[in-house]
Amino acid sequence: MATLFCHSVSMAESTSENPTLLIYDTLAKPFSAVNEIEPIMIALTRFEGGVDKKEAAHLTVGDIEKASRIILVGVSGIPKIDPACQRLIEKTDKPVMGIAHAANFGQGSDIKSLAVDNAVVQYRNAKWTVRLDPLFPQSPKGGRILAEAGTGSGKKTLAWQDGNRFGFGALPDNPVLSMIFSDILLDFFGIKATEGGLFFVVEDYHPGSDPSTLRRLSDYFAFQQTPFIVTTQMRDVPADVTQLMLRDTFLDSLRYAQMHGAKIFLRGDIGSQDVENYKIDGIEVLGAEVRNVGWPAPFLEPSAFHFVLGSWSYQPIPGGENTAFRSHSLLNITNDAVLLPLNVPGGMDGPADEYVKKTIREMASLRGSMAGVVIPAWLPFQKMRDLVDAARSAGMKVIDPLHTPSPSPKKQTNP
Repeated sequence: MATLFCHSVSMAESTSENPTLLIYDTLAKPFSAVNEIEPIMIALTRFEGGVDKKEAAHLTVGDIEKASRIILVGVSGIPKIDPACQRLIEKTDKPVMGIAHAANFGQGSDIKSLAVDNAVVQYRNAKWTVRLDPLFPQSPKGGRILAEAGTGSGKKTLAWQDGNRFGFGALPDNPVLSMIFSDILLDFFGIKATEGGLFFVVEDYHPGSDPSTLRRLSDYFAFQQTPFIVTTQMRDVPADVTQLMLRDTFLDSLRYAQMHGAKIFLRGDIGSQDVENYKIDGIEVLGAEVRNVGWPAPFLEPSAFHFVLGSWSYQPIPGGENTAFRSHSLLNITNDAVLLPLNVPGGMDGPADEYVKKTIREMASLRGSMAGVVIPAWLPFQKMRDLVDAARSAGMKVIDPLHTPSPSPKKQTNP
């Protein structure tokens, strides 16, 4: 992919502390090729651009001493680490989190796992029905229960905190669990969540689109004093489009949208000349849409756009198809760029509006949530209005996503 070029938007200062240390026993469960560690690594980018990952067998005392926080992940069992490393982790004052088999780390024994098809997970006064396989029900001796899972044999503790110790009794391998896990990380990192909200993205506006629809939507958003994003490109027009607007008409419609509050993002394979061409025509490019940012990000350099719109993608099975990682928050791609989530698809008729409202309400129960609602540029204006109205009715505040700060961890004092 071509390099993206910079926009002069300052970002929140990145933390200078040592990174979080993630210790794992194995990447995949027995008889499985699924990489269980990557979703955890991606969730951590909400708070820092780089995390140290270490297989338990290669862990050293030095690794622990230089880390600011420690996360232990037991995919197929409790990570087997050197006794000196284990003693250091057990006595440290740094935040420590155990996940899955490692949720009971330091308490002497493994936890017998369960498989629950329709577990009712309760977190922060919200409930989701999900499959938990495996679930490692915990019995914390103190502290507070953060999340519970209702099963056929009663409620089980899914997540807990006791001082600087945290436990998460599952692998965050589906959207609901990954979002709950991300929310609990706010407590683990000691961060007060920045204010989140709802934002709108008119996606894939190109010379084959209807300029009058964009103008009407721009008027509608301007009347509501609602900032919005338009992703656009001049190339790669769909093959079935037979009537293209004139270049001047296309550019005039983008300038009109920009004057009425639109933030213009480029879409697709983007180079410096694209950015310069738009600038010459009076259009300020503020970011880029890259639908699926490969994990780890292959293209981002210090000269990259500060704002990238899309989602992380990864290969849950090595060599398999890329899978989008659904996030409810802004993520840090590097210390120079943040990823705004496209996580609420729109565009279908009828029941889709109910799906949009349901999805946004789920995110609203979590802290610092950002709901990026996609408005396909090919929709007729009335369908666009219906989608916007449905999203607004879900109760989240509309925000300008380009003025939302990225959370950064508090510094920890090493013991």
